[in-house]
Amino acid sequence: MRTLHLTALSLLALSASALAWAPKLDTQNVKPIIDSAYDRLPDPISTLLSVDLNVKDGKFPDGSAIKAFRGDTCLATWLAAPTDYAKSGSRPVNLTLTGQADEIFVLAQQARDTFSNLSVENALKPRDGMLPEGHLRAYLKITGLGSEKQRNAYDVVIRAADGKLTKAYRRAFVSDWQKDDAGRWTGSMVYYFDAAKAGVTATSKLDVLIRTEADSDCVYQVTADLARFN
Repeated sequence: MRTLHLTALSLLALSASALAWAPKLDTQNVKPIIDSAYDRLPDPISTLLSVDLNVKDGKFPDGSAIKAFRGDTCLATWLAAPTDYAKSGSRPVNLTLTGQADEIFVLAQQARDTFSNLSVENALKPRDGMLPEGHLRAYLKITGLGSEKQRNAYDVVIRAADGKLTKAYRRAFVSDWQKDDAGRWTGSMVYYFDAAKAGVTATSKLDVLIRTEADSDCVYQVTADLARFN
């Protein structure tokens, strides 16, 4: 599994030009991804979508597309006291979505860095651990957890245009977990979804619903435009 440095990914997502998410990769859409990894294109292709949820000056960043799915005062409380973890619990600070294209991009970068040339045919060969067609990963970085075990209380689901909620079929922890001097934990989790089965298409606006470990009615909705990355 790819270990993500989410700050760097956020910068990449904002600076890169984008193509729509491709549920299935083929010869036509893999070649530009490889060329992008080798810096052969005038404008890079984004193979991920990163949404910054850090509050600054009482506001979420432009384009964060977050609202309360449940809980009337939840967003106001978050904006007013984003680091009041003792009262409101931990906070999600970044959501990053990736699919098969990002795996190809990383594979091409690895080949480039070892002075190898990755062909389209080799890129499309089945590999152990390869994300299936139509599936998405959702990396969620959180901060302010009172204990490392509390990360298990997080619940993340996706909602397609028809309103159907789909739970992740797998969850894992990224190896970036750290405890600060105040005893609070920060780190990332990754959730795996069968997006195609859930009715998600390449042009969908996908809602990601997030419930934290806090004992509250708060459920947050982050809307991601899948047309903004490959």
